[in-house]
Amino acid sequence: MAKAPAKVDRIRLSKNQKIRVSQIIRIENRISVCREYIKLWSHLFRFFTIFERDKKFSPEEEKSFFQTTTALSRKQFLFCELTGDSFQGRDKIVEILTMCESLGNLSHLDEATLSKLELDTHALLLEMNVTLGSLMRQMPGTLSLNEIIKKAEEVAKADREAALNGTAETKQKKPRKVKEKKPKKEKKKKAED
Repeated sequence: MAKAPAKVDRIRLSKNQKIRVSQIIRIENRISVCREYIKLWSHLFRFFTIFERDKKFSPEEEKSFFQTTTALSRKQFLFCELTGDSFQGRDKIVEILTMCESLGNLSHLDEATLSKLELDTHALLLEMNVTLGSLMRQMPGTLSLNEIIKKAEEVAKADREAALNGTAETKQKKPRKVKEKKPKKEKKKKAED
């Protein structure tokens, strides 16, 4: 007889944690995260356009390449989670980033592998832009493209600032008004006069 699966405890979030999660999954924040990741990915793609096989790369170029791939690796999970099912290239991102150890490493790849890596990087860039378009269509109202981007960036920035400041949402709690109490002795003296 098979054992019943063990009961899994549910994670209970505090009120502030629930608010932060709701901020993260807002459509405006999802658009902002997607745009930021696309910007980083296009920076990675630029390395392929300026890449020369026999070139000796400077430490600054290697550092910039490393910083780009590191940022892409760190933000990959959030990007994939917030884009949901509209982005299908999750595994391809990891595959490409794994091959991009350094510019020096890329120069040791054979021509066919390097060309395939460049094409795959470009294909993912196009797919990311399609995903961004589908997220933007989910915005309510009839805003123009520039208005959607501006609104998404403003809301995402306000949410990040609120998270850093430890405030719930973008609204801050109003301080309670405290009434000053007059001593009872003064009331009695006034009543006698």
